[in-house]
Amino acid sequence: MRRIRQSESTAAERRVYFTAVSPTNLQTRITGATNSQFFVRTSKNGAATAAKLGTVVQVDATNMPGVYYYEPTAGEVDTLGKLVLVITLDLSGVPPYSMEPREIEIEIVAVDQYDTVRFGLTALPNAAAEAAGGLYTRGAGAGQINQPANGMIDGNTVRWLNSVPAALSSSYVQVSVAAMQTDVVNSNALATTAAQEIRDAIWNATLASYVTAGTTGKKLADIAGDATLANQTTILTNLATLAGYVDTEVAAIKAKTDNLPPDPADASDIAASFAAVIAAIPTATAVRDAILNWAYRPGRTVKGGLRRLFSSFGLATTLKGATVTFYKPDGSPEWTVDQDGAGNRTAVGLGTTESDGV
Repeated sequence: MRRIRQSESTAAERRVYFTAVSPTNLQTRITGATNSQFFVRTSKNGAATAAKLGTVVQVDATNMPGVYYYEPTAGEVDTLGKLVLVITLDLSGVPPYSMEPREIEIEIVAVDQYDTVRFGLTALPNAAAEAAGGLYTRGAGAGQINQPANGMIDGNTVRWLNSVPAALSSSYVQVSVAAMQTDVVNSNALATTAAQEIRDAIWNATLASYVTAGTTGKKLADIAGDATLANQTTILTNLATLAGYVDTEVAAIKAKTDNLPPDPADASDIAASFAAVIAAIPTATAVRDAILNWAYRPGRTVKGGLRRLFSSFGLATTLKGATVTFYKPDGSPEWTVDQDGAGNRTAVGLGTTESDGV
């Protein structure tokens, strides 16, 4: 079946060939017939027939006798589907016809069977495969894409947004991201090492690199460069020294106050402390006995010495009810002895020093 592209613009590609033979024996080829002697009717997809608009031409009466072609107009092949031709010949000008009628069915299609590149399919590139503007094929040559393994292709990016990309850094592509959707980089996409690298990049950056006013980095840089803080290291050292002094003094105070009663002090604790002090003070009798029984030399006590002294003066009988005073060579009193009327000693007063020879 002859196929012609819909509304084909090239006349030679619309030609339909047929053979004109005698209706008598169906073998004798008819030559020399002209266009005006042929009658052609056309029908598009079974619609009403129409007289020919095209031309019938003899090919070669000598070498191809009886071979003709009908060249329809572009308008006669403008409808997709079936186009039927009925061709007859009248050499005498009146019926019966001078050739066996020919019925020819033609298929009008949307593709271009003469297009060796894309078969008239405009959705495909109009260039040979692997050529400029054509399709890529698999392989390692020009115009081909290498596939090292299923599901993979080798790539060599030489342009990026119409610019030459930067060289690889440690086998990775260096890119600058102008904008990024919200939450594109989250905890799932950001590795722990990446978070650490970001942290280190911030804290290890030189303060001189922070120049944008109003940022935290710029503020830190301003503080570090402030002349009024040039001695901050000395200040911190002095503060540490003072802190050491304070710790020492606090420890000393604490050592003194550890023996104090809890704060606030209990009144009973204070009373008990005073009672203990009072109880520790000796009585007058104890003081007296301690003095009289004091041995001022081996075997000699104050009490015994006074007795011997009083006996030598006869004080026991002659100085009853009186006070006897003994004086030192400088005239100051040394001893005093009080006796009642019965001759009993009621009091003994000692001077500041002991009399020699007693």
